[in-house]
Amino acid sequence: MPHNVSLTPQYTLIAATTPLLISAVKNSIVGTLPETKVHIAQDGLEAIDLTSKLSINFAILASNMEDIDGLDYIPRIANNAGIDRIIILADHHNPRALDRFYRLKSVSLFSINSSNPEDLKKCIDSTLMGHRYICSDLYRIIYDRDATTTSKLLSQSEEITLSLLGEGIDNEEAATRLATSPHSVRGMRARIMYKLGLRHKGELMRFAIKNGYTRFTNKGTLHPGNEKFITHWKRHHPA
Repeated sequence: MPHNVSLTPQYTLIAATTPLLISAVKNSIVGTLPETKVHIAQDGLEAIDLTSKLSINFAILASNMEDIDGLDYIPRIANNAGIDRIIILADHHNPRALDRFYRLKSVSLFSINSSNPEDLKKCIDSTLMGHRYICSDLYRIIYDRDATTTSKLLSQSEEITLSLLGEGIDNEEAATRLATSPHSVRGMRARIMYKLGLRHKGELMRFAIKNGYTRFTNKGTLHPGNEKFITHWKRHHPA
């Protein structure tokens, strides 16, 4: 997404299923870009079809399409080289999808649950200028995930593995401690990172430390995931 270059799109795509949402987005578009031609897609497949037929260079895409998962159709459109600016209307109740959209560095994120037209207009203006915009509600979810949220996403074995990997232990050492294979640990690491929206080992370690998955929490007590690891260790390494 180029910076500080304002875009006046010839064609704008709105992909959404809710009439109220379509109306709100269209009103914001028309008020900001009176000369653009707005095309509305009622489902993900139609949105993909329109982007292949028209020279669309600005798109506002809802993530709650009924006929095709937003996790699939949005990246396909986002990777279309002809589209210069994209806003994703993301659902804050779906953190896994939100994390995946966040990794699409060329897109802005706006809450599908927001009812403030001024915030949407601000998002549109910023995106058209080439700046990535993330509304405050989604920003807090992305950056302020806590152990309570994590415990709902991770299984018991994943919490145990995260407690080890968060301390910088490599796959081979973790496999030894968990009485499993390095291949299994690699698979577990990949699943943990996918669920939490983490991209590399450094982010995994920072997340584990911040949320108390390493040896002790900031309150000086063992995190439940680490307690499970200790129990597991004693079971496989009797005195």
